[in-house]
Amino acid sequence: MKAPKYSPEAQAEQLDNLDRRAFQEIAELWLASHPSQGAIAALAEKNPDRWAQALAIVGRLRGFTEKVEANVSLSASISTLSDAELLARIGSFDDNVDRQSSLHDDNPSDSNGLEPSE
Repeated sequence: MKAPKYSPEAQAEQLDNLDRRAFQEIAELWLASHPSQGAIAALAEKNPDRWAQALAIVGRLRGFTEKVEANVSLSASISTLSDAELLARIGSFDDNVDRQSSLHDDNPSDSNGLEPSE
């Protein structure tokens, strides 16, 4: 495979547009010169940490990512809310209270989930 020929202006434009095609020919070169299965097995035996890192890189290239969990708590000062936002929040609280109330009425139990004694 021939070395890719780049137009610096075209590549700069692709990079500015976050276009992945800027690296497509480079990726093709790398993939064409991949190591043999024996070389990969030898790497895994000699340097398992480097093999694991390579595997992680290949996985990310394939589209696999680590699950990112984030707990986000959003609160707003009442003074910064518009009237419509404040009314929507109050309505949401009312709905939650009504829902909790109806659950309690349908299934009376004490705080430990047991039926009340008679």
